[in-house]
Amino acid sequence: MRLLSLTYLYLHLCAAYSSQEHVPIFDTSEHTLPLIEVTDLKLLFAKDSFKHLRLNAQMFDAHQSLEQNLNLLLKRSFNTGVQTLLSRGSSASHMPIFWEGIAVQNPMLGLSDLSLIPLSHLDGFLLLPQGNSTFFGSSSIGGSFHLAHQRFFKDSTFKSLSCFANSNQNYGTQITLKTGRLNNHSRTSVSYEHLNNRFNYESASFRIEKREHAQAHRVALSHGADWRFKNKQQLGYSYMGTYLDREIPANILTAQSFAFQKDHAHKLMGYYKKTASSALMQLKGFYLADYFHFIDQKAKIDAPSHSNTLGYLFDYTIKNTKLPLHISASQKWIQAVSQNYTLENASVLAGNLSVVLNKQFKQFDLLLGGGIEHFSNRVSPATGFLKLSYAFDKSQIQASLARNYRFPTLNDLYWVPGGNNDLKPELSHQIHLEYKYESVKWLFTATIFSRQIQNWISWQPNAGIWSAENFQNVWVKGIECSIHQTIIKQKHLKLKHHAKVSLAETLNRESSDDHYNLSLPYAPTLMAFSGVSMRHKRHHLFIHNSYTSKRYTTRDESLYLEAFLLTDFGYSYKLDLKDKTLTPSFSIINIANTRYAHQPFFPMPLRHYRFTLTLNI
Repeated sequence: MRLLSLTYLYLHLCAAYSSQEHVPIFDTSEHTLPLIEVTDLKLLFAKDSFKHLRLNAQMFDAHQSLEQNLNLLLKRSFNTGVQTLLSRGSSASHMPIFWEGIAVQNPMLGLSDLSLIPLSHLDGFLLLPQGNSTFFGSSSIGGSFHLAHQRFFKDSTFKSLSCFANSNQNYGTQITLKTGRLNNHSRTSVSYEHLNNRFNYESASFRIEKREHAQAHRVALSHGADWRFKNKQQLGYSYMGTYLDREIPANILTAQSFAFQKDHAHKLMGYYKKTASSALMQLKGFYLADYFHFIDQKAKIDAPSHSNTLGYLFDYTIKNTKLPLHISASQKWIQAVSQNYTLENASVLAGNLSVVLNKQFKQFDLLLGGGIEHFSNRVSPATGFLKLSYAFDKSQIQASLARNYRFPTLNDLYWVPGGNNDLKPELSHQIHLEYKYESVKWLFTATIFSRQIQNWISWQPNAGIWSAENFQNVWVKGIECSIHQTIIKQKHLKLKHHAKVSLAETLNRESSDDHYNLSLPYAPTLMAFSGVSMRHKRHHLFIHNSYTSKRYTTRDESLYLEAFLLTDFGYSYKLDLKDKTLTPSFSIINIANTRYAHQPFFPMPLRHYRFTLTLNI
C-alpha cells in the first residue's frame, strides 16, 4: 500500500497533470467545492507532512478558512487591501504560494497579495508547514502554500453558477465549466466581485469615520486543459488572470504554466548477492515552464519572471528493494522595472538543484534531501533536511531537521526609500517533532517546533521610514495541538468537532540588542480555534470560534493590539432539482460584534451577514 501511495502521489506531482483517478483526501460531501490535488512536483514523498485545509461551502470564503489554521496568520488591512500570508515567526516573504506549480509571489516584493489570486476558482489548497528550501527555494523558511484545480479523465460535464451578497454592500458572481473525457480535461472559470467596505469604525481620535479608497472591482479568469496519450505522455496548460481596481490605478496579475511528463520503464538483468536477479528501472521525466507577470500601476511597477524546471525520478527496484531517487533542477529569470528602484531595470538569474532520497524499512520511513541555489552571482551553502517517522498501532512519531537559506528580494535590496544593499542572506535551522494518534472517531496531533534564524530580514520603521534590516538572531519556538472528533456518524446525521490551540514565541535573541528576548512585532503567543459542524440529510450548519491573543506592534513591547474572540455561524440547504442541485446558504460573521484589528488603525468589519446561492448543473 505504501508503494501504491507513493506512486499515486508522484503521478500528481508534475503540476497535477495526472492520468490517475482521484482518491479523496477529505470528505467532499460536506463542501460544495471539490477536493485538492497536489500541485508541485517537488512535494515528492512528503505526503505525511501535508496539512489539508477545507474550503467552506460559501463562495469566496477561502480567506476565512486560512485564518482558522493556526500555522498561518493572514495579514490584511481590509478586504480590498493587500493580503499576505505569514507563517508563525516569519514574514510573508518566507512562505511562497504555488499555483499549479508556479510560485506566484511577486518576484520583486517576495510576497503574494491574496487579493490578486482568484481563490474562488480553486478546488482546494494545502499547507506544507515545515520550511524546506530544498523543495521550494529560498523563500520557504516558513513553509509553503499550494493552490490547485481538480482534474478528472472521464466522460462528464460540470457547470456551476454562484452569486453572493453581504450586508457590507459586497456582491459578486462566478461561472464555472468543467468538461472531462477519457484522455482530456478542460476547465474555465470567470468571476466578477464588487467590494465596498466603507464600514464605520472608531479611529484613534475616537470618532466614527468612513474608510477612504475601500471600494474595489475585481475580475478574474482561470482556464486550463490537460491531455494524456497512449505512450504515457502527459501535457497540461493553465492560465490565471486578475484585474483589481481599488479606486486608484489598478493591479494586474497574470500567470501561465506549461507541463510535460513522460514515463519510461526498463527491465534489467543484474547479479545481486551471487544470485541472478531481475530488476526494474523506471525513469519519469518532466518539464515545467511558467510565466508570471505583476503590474502595479500606482507604484509604477512592472515585474515579469520566467521559470523553467527539468526533473527526473529514478525508481530502481531489485529483489523487492525499492530505492526512489528524485532529482530536479530549475532556473528563473526575474526582472522588475520600477521608478522606485535605485536600479532602473533590476534583473536576476536564479535557480536550484535538489536531490531527494526515500527509504522504507519495516515501520520506519526515512526521507533525506539536499540542494544548492544560486541568485545572481552568488551561490548558497548546501541546504537540506532529514525526516524520520515511526508507525506503531494507531500512532505515528515523526522527527525532522531542516537547514534553509534565503536571499534578499529585489525590493529588500533596491527599493527607495528603505532598500538596503548591505543586507545579508538568512540562514535557519529547524527542528520539528510530531505525535499523531488516529482511530475511527479520533485524530489527535501534537507538534513541538523550534527554529533558529540568523540575519532574519525584516522591514521595520526607522525615523518614520520603513526600511529593511537584519535581525542577527531570532528564535521561534512553540507547541501546537489539534483534535478532530466524529461525535455522530450515521446515514442521515453527522456531527463533528474540531479544536486547535497554539502556544508560540518569536524572540529577538541578539544579546547586544536593546530589545533582547522581547517578542517581534505582530506575532501572537496564543491562538485557538474550535468548530462544530452538523449535517442532517439536506441541512448543514456550523459554528466557529477563534481566539487571538494580544500582539505587540513595537519592538520594545510598549504598544500592542488587543486580544479578540470571534464567533461565526453558517447554514446551508441542498435542494435536488432533477439533474440539478441548488444550494442556498446564509452565514453571520462576527456574531458578537467584536472590535478587532490586524494592524493599528485598520479595524476589521463588525457583525455582517452573507447570502450565497449556488446552482450546479
